[in-house]
Amino acid sequence: SNSYVLHSNPLVKKKINVLNVKEYLNQLNQIGVEVDQNKRKSKILEEGNKIALKRKLKLLSDNILLNEVVSLVENPNIFVAKFDEKYLKLPSEILITSMKKNQKYFPLHTSSDDLSNYFLIIANLKPGDAGKLIVNGNQRVINARLEDARFFWEKDSADNFSDKTLELKRVVFHNRLGSVYEKIIRLSELALIFKNELNMDEDNYLNLKDSIAICKNDLVSEVVREFPVLQGTMGYYYANKSGLNKAIGLAIRDHYKPYGPSDSCPSTNISQMLAVLDKVDTIVGFFLINEAPSSSKDPFALRRAGLGIIRILSEGKFKLNLSKIIESATDIYIKNTISLKQVKSNEKYEVNSKIKKFILERYENLIKDNKNLQLYVYHSLKIDKNNLNFIDINYDFSLVQDFINSSEGNSFLVAFKRVINILNDQRESINTIARNTVNEKLLEFEEEKKLFTQIQLIIRENKGTKLKQLNSFSTLTKPINNFFENVQINDKNINIKNNRIFLLCSVKNYINQIVDFSKIIKGKEL
Repeated sequence: SNSYVLHSNPLVKKKINVLNVKEYLNQLNQIGVEVDQNKRKSKILEEGNKIALKRKLKLLSDNILLNEVVSLVENPNIFVAKFDEKYLKLPSEILITSMKKNQKYFPLHTSSDDLSNYFLIIANLKPGDAGKLIVNGNQRVINARLEDARFFWEKDSADNFSDKTLELKRVVFHNRLGSVYEKIIRLSELALIFKNELNMDEDNYLNLKDSIAICKNDLVSEVVREFPVLQGTMGYYYANKSGLNKAIGLAIRDHYKPYGPSDSCPSTNISQMLAVLDKVDTIVGFFLINEAPSSSKDPFALRRAGLGIIRILSEGKFKLNLSKIIESATDIYIKNTISLKQVKSNEKYEVNSKIKKFILERYENLIKDNKNLQLYVYHSLKIDKNNLNFIDINYDFSLVQDFINSSEGNSFLVAFKRVINILNDQRESINTIARNTVNEKLLEFEEEKKLFTQIQLIIRENKGTKLKQLNSFSTLTKPINNFFENVQINDKNINIKNNRIFLLCSVKNYINQIVDFSKIIKGKEL
């Protein structure tokens, strides 16, 4: 049979002729190519940890870098090198980013998690000089790169960080939405709405305003130009070096968070507020220019921003009307952006509706990802889209889920299902008869009188909390069951029959104003 050249390793001069896959894998192994990525990964981790341990250091996990390097080498060989200790005076993020992003090195840390000046090099070949040439060459490269980084850091540090704001006029946010400077102006206006909605005290509001004014200033710094991934992080260092309030530095550092579903939210009150304002402004802007995410594309990471807003408001316990913030952000955009001056009121309303729907879809995705939460409970909630308050939504969700999982709630569901089934059977009758209220004089049996009395009592007195409303539903369980066991709906007298249907409709309609239990019943049966 014919042989095929399936591999030509640049480190091996001869070509490999093989007849089948098994022989191909064997021959690759003979010339020093490890096909199994998991084995390459294990080798890097095992040998890397041994090398670190010898120097009383440790290798911190970084799966992103590890997976990238594993795909770059065919047979990893690990060497340890070091850079000049003087560079440890730089922020560790600069050093780590330079090592990982540019050179694919693995930094080593001390037992207290401080960065050391040692790092691991993963090479694709095993040299005869035990790696001396590789180590020396890489040390020269990293020291040169870190010298550049030190120059950038010192140049940035010599400037007044707060004075950089005007330079943001030349940084484009989006060609149809203006500059980053214009974004800062919008955030400042939106912050006042935020203050009023949350009843912020003056000190917190002042910190928020000061954070907004300089939160993007590091975008024009030399270090961030070199390492864009460090935006926010460098702002934190520059703000601290400028002697600004520590709360401002933390807000600048964390306002891009969370970077994804596994990332933590900003930790301080001011950083949480700044993060929400920034993300709302971004989402509203791109929706206004019709750049909302499609089914397959989300180039501006708006889904991540939407999830971040929900998580921050929920974890930060912000009792905030997000709808008001979205609407205010839309008004501010239209007022301040030349390209949006012609947006009409009906278009503005449509955009706001799309954004609210988009945010609720992100909330739904969070529920889907949580195995302890049931999606049908969310669908049963009565959510006011003009007052998206995620503290209230989360509270209602928790109450309803706890209620249906209780023995009282489960008994109520069983009884209420009988109401729904009968009304579904009587749908044609309901559609053909004129809608009317229950005529108390037509109630013949004690059981239907008690059901009527109880639902009227609940309607009259149930003006309290959601918890009180849910608990009151349990008082309907026995009257509903007694009604079905002792009262026949299909009476010969059409008026009596219709009156009984009206009674059941009144029960269903009132309950469904608060929670749509029919969706819960259907969901539990699926």
